[in-house]
Amino acid sequence: MNEAKPSIDLPKAYDANTHEQDVYARWESAGCFVAGAGKRDGQPSYTIAIPPPNVTGVLHMGHALNNTLQDTLIRWKRLQGYNTLWQAGTDHAGIATQSVVAKALDIAGEPSREKLGREKFIERVWDWKEQYGSSIIKQLRKLGSSCDWSRERFTMDEGLSNAVKENFVKLYEAGLIYRGTRMVNWSPALQTALANDEVESEDVDGHMWKFRYELSDGSGHIEIETTRPETYFGDTAVAVHPEDERYKALIGKTVTLPIVGREIPIVADDYANPEKGTGAVKITPAHDPNDYELGKRHDLELITVMNFDGTMNEHAAHFAGQDRFECRANLLKEFEASGVLLDKTKIKHAVGHCYRSHVPVEPMVTEQWFVNMKPLADRALKETQEGRVDFHPQRWTKVYCKWLEEVQDWCISRQIWWGHRLPVWYDQDSGEVIVSVDDPTKDPANAGRNLKQDEDVLDTWFSSALWPFSTLGWPDTSDPAFQDYFPTNVLVTDRGIIYFWVARMVMMSLFNLEQRPFSDVYIHGTVLDKNGKKMSKSLGNGIDPLIMIQGGTQDYLGEKYECDGFGADAVRYTLLDMCTEGQDLKLSPERFEGGRNFVNKVFNAGRFLLMNLSDKPLDKIPSLADITALDLDFEEQWLLDRLQRSIQASHSALERYRFSEYANSAYHFFRDDLCDWYLEWAKHQFQAGGDKANVAAHVLCYALDQSLRLLHPGMPFITEYLWQQLRGVAGSTAWSDDTYLMTQDWPEADTSLIDDQRCARMEQLQTLVSAIRNVRTGQGLPDKTQLNVLLSPANAEEASALETHSAFLCDRANLESIHIEAGQSKPPASLSEVVGDILIYVPLKGLVDLDAYRSKIEKQIEAKEKAAAGKRGRLSNEKYVNNAPADKVQETRDMLAADEAEIEKLKASLQELS
Repeated sequence: MNEAKPSIDLPKAYDANTHEQDVYARWESAGCFVAGAGKRDGQPSYTIAIPPPNVTGVLHMGHALNNTLQDTLIRWKRLQGYNTLWQAGTDHAGIATQSVVAKALDIAGEPSREKLGREKFIERVWDWKEQYGSSIIKQLRKLGSSCDWSRERFTMDEGLSNAVKENFVKLYEAGLIYRGTRMVNWSPALQTALANDEVESEDVDGHMWKFRYELSDGSGHIEIETTRPETYFGDTAVAVHPEDERYKALIGKTVTLPIVGREIPIVADDYANPEKGTGAVKITPAHDPNDYELGKRHDLELITVMNFDGTMNEHAAHFAGQDRFECRANLLKEFEASGVLLDKTKIKHAVGHCYRSHVPVEPMVTEQWFVNMKPLADRALKETQEGRVDFHPQRWTKVYCKWLEEVQDWCISRQIWWGHRLPVWYDQDSGEVIVSVDDPTKDPANAGRNLKQDEDVLDTWFSSALWPFSTLGWPDTSDPAFQDYFPTNVLVTDRGIIYFWVARMVMMSLFNLEQRPFSDVYIHGTVLDKNGKKMSKSLGNGIDPLIMIQGGTQDYLGEKYECDGFGADAVRYTLLDMCTEGQDLKLSPERFEGGRNFVNKVFNAGRFLLMNLSDKPLDKIPSLADITALDLDFEEQWLLDRLQRSIQASHSALERYRFSEYANSAYHFFRDDLCDWYLEWAKHQFQAGGDKANVAAHVLCYALDQSLRLLHPGMPFITEYLWQQLRGVAGSTAWSDDTYLMTQDWPEADTSLIDDQRCARMEQLQTLVSAIRNVRTGQGLPDKTQLNVLLSPANAEEASALETHSAFLCDRANLESIHIEAGQSKPPASLSEVVGDILIYVPLKGLVDLDAYRSKIEKQIEAKEKAAAGKRGRLSNEKYVNNAPADKVQETRDMLAADEAEIEKLKASLQELS
């Protein structure tokens, strides 16, 4: 026994910001985050690769949710002794980073990207990355993320760059990468090609304009409709359906385009829909994907009418140099004046926008590099269909598989400077194309050759697709990290990048390694504002997680929310509690107050327990074996039962990625079972002293230890802090020996301690206590007022069983006395309640002025009768019933029913007092 135990000096209130910073620093200093920390013999590895945030990023609520879920899983597995690794890192985010740095140069008044040139500009991007690129990593630390920061990777560091080149060459040599001239999505704002997945369709207000094209032989005209008049300069045909009687005689003739005077043919093609518009379609093969395919069928000329920046080129006559939308407006004026424009109709239609610049994309025919996706997609599809890659919730499997089945070739080349440059060189003299991991210009064998590297860089997602294995040393599969931690176990991500990233990681892992990159994919919901709208700066509905954690002023939906700082645990718990089966989260700043309240509950209860345990004979935190060796009363046995159930429920919930269920299970055991019921009973035991006080102290110490372990994955800071204080009252010194809760053992349930009959009995006792408390509250009696209660069970056997719990009932219901006997009659002037087959009688004589109390009830009945009469009158009025909104009429009926029920209840109370 420890005779000279240190006194506990805990603050009265928990300062999250102070304690969280201190706790995190201690963890990191002790190496608690490094791969394998806390691992135990016989346990397998468990790996999560973080979805790498953009190096330009700042922590938003989506990041907070995503990383809270990952950290909860990795802490849970670490507690189980798994050989854990949470692989950290950031993405170079080609387009986004180049745009940010170019803007920064402009703001600073420095030379532009173009004036600096490629080499100097890339140097500036690296400088920017070193100065600002770690911001989001620092913010993730504030959230409590327990990544192995010593292994942090960047998608353009040397190792990952080599992996990208290796992957490109392997795909090229397998015939799965090719160079071709095809129609792509072009971003005039960024001046680069985009993959189909990088185009976001937006419904916009627009017009359908009707033009007349004159037949070249002067015999008439044909009418066409378009939403993009500016592309008319690239028209090389008009298409009609071969069976459309209106136009059969015109097939083979030509029309003459206004302004430019070029003749183009009228062709027959099934693409033209006789039921849509005029049935005649202008064909612009260089600026529309459907027209492009039709143009190939009819061998039509490709005429590109725009420059890469979205301005019109020389084919646009006197409109050359104008922005495409400026040209549209001016061209329509000229067509209207000349009679070419016949009509316009307002419409709402889908327009593709660049996912980065949010500017409408332009279909353009350019030479690009592509990945042939079909063979890769077929292999990935098989992996999921055969159950080796599972989605949670399962409904996302169908979405994922559908995309794989309909996959199109992936345009991987980008016309920007920041990124992985294509490992492709061209011999300027012979035209030979060299695809190589190593730079051929550095090979002495190529001395004198005029070799030039391709100017393009790879799509950012090309390197991200290798993330689960490139971060572990691939292509060197002998790397110990690769041997220990690949394949990874679970990917936690948002539904928005299932196609961008999840599918491509599966494809590339199977292609390079014949292994899946992970076995499970958890798709969490999207964080929305309280009205169900996606958070964005433009809408002013975003919530900054750092303000919620540290404090500050949050502008939210036009109002200012002042936050003192709830702390990371409160933010994490709130997000976990709201994370239900992949559903979207409707969030407001006020929601975090609930998380803060629970953190305070944990601290206050922990503080009370620790203060009461500080003078008890504890020389260690007791084990379950220590506890079961004690002489336990019913209440202790019940608490251990409830703890085992909570351990089972928490473990099962995390295994099934049911984060809300986990949070609720741990929460309810701590708040309800431990604090609201057993802790209050333990105070009674402490007052009794002796062996009962000793048993209560040991049980409380054990239960607090186990509760903190259960709560730790979701609320790591407060649990670590309190656990260290618990060590201080149980024979050790807080923060000593590099011993931390986060590397201790996860609780294991002992099912032999579970007894359904015991739990049913305790539930009955709790219901009795609540019913008696309700009587006291209903009469407006203070909580300190002690009652005399009679219980009348159905039989003597039940009365005898309840009698063994009379001390508990008296303590928890604050009773002066309790008399338990089957078949008791109701005493005069008493109120009654029923719990199951038990009658509860509470005599009021001596507690209230019965005459005044009867008078009070009579007045309440009179008031309620008057209110009910008004509602009956309204409902008897046919005009009201027939003309008022149906929901209002139903509301009146519901209110009348409530009034009538209350009247009956009051009359019953009055009868009981007679």
